[in-house]
Amino acid sequence: MKWIILWINNNRIGSVELNQSNWNRINEQFYYSIIQTDITGTVHLECLGIKPTNKRNKASKANTNNLIERS
Repeated sequence: MKWIILWINNNRIGSVELNQSNWNRINEQFYYSIIQTDITGTVHLECLGIKPTNKRNKASKANTNNLIERS
């Protein structure tokens, strides 16, 4: 079985099975850099940030912008 392994600052934060559906979700939700694809076909990704693609992330970004404007 092949996996997508997620890393932040050399710490493994999670993994999901490598399939088209999960790959699409990763592309929609994260900014990332591919660290390597190993001999088993597992893809290791360094997470660089979260994209503001869903309502929760957009709300969080809006709240942050409101706090910046107030200060």
